[in-house]
Amino acid sequence: MKKYFFSLLFLIQTGLLMAQEGLPPHLEGKMIYPIIDISPWVGVITIEPNALKYDPTIEYKVALDIYDKMRDSSAVNGALLEVARTFNLLVANGAPQEKVKVAAVIHAQSVLSILTDEAYKEKYGIPNPTLHLIAKLKEAGVELYVCGQNIGFYDIKPEQISPDVKIALSAKTALITLDQMGYSFLNVSGN
Repeated sequence: MKKYFFSLLFLIQTGLLMAQEGLPPHLEGKMIYPIIDISPWVGVITIEPNALKYDPTIEYKVALDIYDKMRDSSAVNGALLEVARTFNLLVANGAPQEKVKVAAVIHAQSVLSILTDEAYKEKYGIPNPTLHLIAKLKEAGVELYVCGQNIGFYDIKPEQISPDVKIALSAKTALITLDQMGYSFLNVSGN
């Protein structure tokens, strides 16, 4: 299990680092973007799977844990790109968009990436590069929640958070509630 965890962590971190770069040449023309097309790295490699395809008897509900550190205020939050990719992967596997339920729970330093443009400009001097992604996620039907404890910790006012993100009491209570609602847990943060 530890080997699997560390392998997954390595892949996620590598993906997040590569999110700053373009696709390697061997992937040109081999990627599709079923619903969200905002970055080369939210695409799905075209392949015909022979196992674990879409099953209409399964509810495709996933809660993603988002807590990456802010490494570069001019870059889109990499873990939120993974939310878009997860959504695209489920649809590419055959699940109809309306049957895919994705929720992202944002906490720790990732709360800084969901500030309004005004609040982001005040803090970093530039518009928030992640807001366009947040709007695309919301448009696709992704539910976005932020940890109220973290916004308090960072002295962020509720009105400084993107209106596309709902405020939960905490990340822990949000993840527990989503679990009880039948959502599978997926950690896509790299640190």
